[in-house]
Amino acid sequence: MTYNVSRKQNFMMRATLMWTINDFPGYGMLSGWGTDGRLACSYCMEDTKAFQLANGGKTSWFDCHRRFLRKL
Repeated sequence: MTYNVSRKQNFMMRATLMWTINDFPGYGMLSGWGTDGRLACSYCMEDTKAFQLANGGKTSWFDCHRRFLRKL
C-alpha cells in the first residue's frame, strides 16, 4: 500500500525492475548475492569449481567456466 498525497488516499503500487547495468559490487547489493569469496559466481552458485591459490590464498576461478561452452 502506498499513500497518494494529491488524492489523500492509499493505493496498491506495483513495480517491476526490468534491467540494470551496474558494477559487480552494485550487482551484489541489488541481488543480495555475495560477490566475494568462493561462492561469488552467481551463475555457478554452490556448484562452483573455484579453488584457493597455494601461495596467496586468494580465490581463483581460472578455467572453471569452460564447462559451460559447447563441445566442438
